Amino acid sequence: MKEELKKSIEEYVEALGADGFHKGKRWKGYDVYIPEYQKHACVGLPYIVMAREGEVRFSTEEESLEYLSFSETEDAKGITSEN
Repeated sequence: MKEELKKSIEEYVEALGADGFHKGKRWKGYDVYIPEYQKHACVGLPYIVMAREGEVRFSTEEESLEYLSFSETEDAKGITSEN
């Protein structure tokens, strides 16, 4: 991962109050980064950080729910982000 992209993702994750992140499953052409919390966090919707072609952004409310459904379906099929 390019250092500039990583720094941008880290800034977005920090803005969510998260302690770190891990790479999720690729979705709709985006690389997805999932915030990680060391302590219990009440944050509402499961927002993700999405990156494509060097641009980084938060998911919308709708995208958050769509990705949650997508990732749970993929998990049920045994598909991981490494596949």
